[in-house]
Amino acid sequence: DRIAYVPATRSTEIWTLDVSSRTAKRLATAPAEIQSFSWSTDGRRIVLAAGWEQRDIYLYDLGRAVFTPVTSWSFDDVSPSFSPDGKWISFYTSFRPLRAPPGWALAVVAGDGSDPPAGAALMERVLAPTVDVHDDTPAPAWAPDSRWIAFVEPQSDEYHALVLLEPAHSLRDELAPDSVTNEDIAVSSDGVLAYRARKEWGDHVVLGLSARGATRVER
Repeated sequence: DRIAYVPATRSTEIWTLDVSSRTAKRLATAPAEIQSFSWSTDGRRIVLAAGWEQRDIYLYDLGRAVFTPVTSWSFDDVSPSFSPDGKWISFYTSFRPLRAPPGWALAVVAGDGSDPPAGAALMERVLAPTVDVHDDTPAPAWAPDSRWIAFVEPQSDEYHALVLLEPAHSLRDELAPDSVTNEDIAVSSDGVLAYRARKEWGDHVVLGLSARGATRVER
């Protein structure tokens, strides 16, 4: 019933547009410039990445109209998303675990903001030490039942693997696409993956690769 957006001239503000009446109003002013945000499925919370040079993750409760810092440390955190059941928040972080190569990691924390926003406890929430992140990378993609999350893991300069991760048990399942460089995963409401596969003659969007072996369709 509402669309949330950041006005082009007010980069620290979240506004909402009522779909039926087409009226807009300011919902909240964030602590800093907003990089991206995501609704919770029940529409009661928003998780956002905000900062000027280095971003942190914040949780905004619409009922209490307060911001709670999910992260507050010296690393850059971007592109947060809720799991469909609201129990988890996932995001990409520039924190590098020991012996991890340069790049980004995937972290998953409690969806109510109860996990520590810094320190060793937050470092332990990094479940994938190496993920593919670029300027237009969408937020981490969750399965509709919230059991697993999909991400891209660069394993070499050429091969980018598609991986499913279960946060509750830290289990991973690497899929087996027949393409080499894969990016930008999305997951449908019935659990089918779509992703972009780079090929010599251009980019293809591939639909239907899932853990249960659905049919592959290219566009």
